[in-house]
Amino acid sequence: MDYFLPGLDPLVETVPGRFPRVGKDSGDTIKLSVGVVARNEESGIAPALESILNQTVFCNAAGLGFEVELIVIANGCTDRTVEVTESFFEKARREFPENGAVRLRLEIVPEAGFANAWNLLAHTFSRADADFIYFVNADIVIDQVEAFEWMLHELQKDIRIQVISPVGRKHIEAAKCKTFCDRLNLMVTRFTEKNQTAQVRGHCFCARATAMRSVWLPKRFPGAVDGCFKRMIISNMASAPDNPVRIGIARNAGYTFEAYRTFQDIFYRRVRLFVGQTFIETLMRHLKTMREEQPTVNPAAYLRARDETDPTWLYRLVQLNIHVNGLYATMPSPWFRFRFLENPKIGRFKKVGMFPVALIAFLFDVPVFLSAAWRLKTGHVSDVWKDIKNKEQSSQ
Repeated sequence: MDYFLPGLDPLVETVPGRFPRVGKDSGDTIKLSVGVVARNEESGIAPALESILNQTVFCNAAGLGFEVELIVIANGCTDRTVEVTESFFEKARREFPENGAVRLRLEIVPEAGFANAWNLLAHTFSRADADFIYFVNADIVIDQVEAFEWMLHELQKDIRIQVISPVGRKHIEAAKCKTFCDRLNLMVTRFTEKNQTAQVRGHCFCARATAMRSVWLPKRFPGAVDGCFKRMIISNMASAPDNPVRIGIARNAGYTFEAYRTFQDIFYRRVRLFVGQTFIETLMRHLKTMREEQPTVNPAAYLRARDETDPTWLYRLVQLNIHVNGLYATMPSPWFRFRFLENPKIGRFKKVGMFPVALIAFLFDVPVFLSAAWRLKTGHVSDVWKDIKNKEQSSQ
């Protein structure tokens, strides 16, 4: 599959028995950086890396006109993730020699943190001349060998799209014996996906390098950073109204990840999402005000400077907003589960069928909302990470 660089007109043709290919001028080289973020993933890092190096953008990099680098960012690891990665790379270099079109690299970061690793990939570790940057979490497996090609193809079909994700599949979908919690989990997930206009999959995505580098994520962000990244991308760093068209999904590409399987784990994850959404809305309002007052300021550079000079600034800003506007006015409401009722594109009978699932999700979110409210009021917002981590460790 060939590709075109931004600014060149796409020349689409169909390859029989395969999929559409997008032409580019001969002589152009597409430069890709693939970052794998890993923390204490010694048991899963090898299968994840194997599924990545099996991608056609690696196996046939020279033939496709790619220069590709694979960077594993081992952050805050206390297990054998680094040793397993080094051993895997030692064997992989027999197939991908050092001076070829594929480069393999391991970066060891003492400080743990998803947002920190994200920022390092975008602004430090990825090659300076990269055209596209892939982000992959080390706990997933890419399902198809052409998934990365499909993502790039779909991304380049529409110049408005800045970030594209494959379809995520929970491992419990293939389980023959599903628990009651599993079935409810899948049912609510399908309901949620039907009502989302745009979603960045935090496990895996491909972004235009310029878009990725226009963002800086607060290093101590307590929620899911993919939600924060999504808001920054669709609003162009709070400079324009939200435009979901800036995010796409490659439906022919997929990956599998291990889902939470107990109500307790799902509960803590939802608490983290509610806390994170409160931080996101506060941050976006702050960025919008800042850009109105200082339109020439670079938002990513501004956020980076704030992080480096005062790591707790966002926490204090959220507390200030809660004090001024009130806790429940600052937080997202669990009533969002029923927004589908206002959607004119959904028929009346279909809404009736969706209502029971929405009601179940809403009833589950009520105690989640109250727990998140308590954490925000008392300042214990980072404890939810410890809760989730403890539950994950106890299940291993």
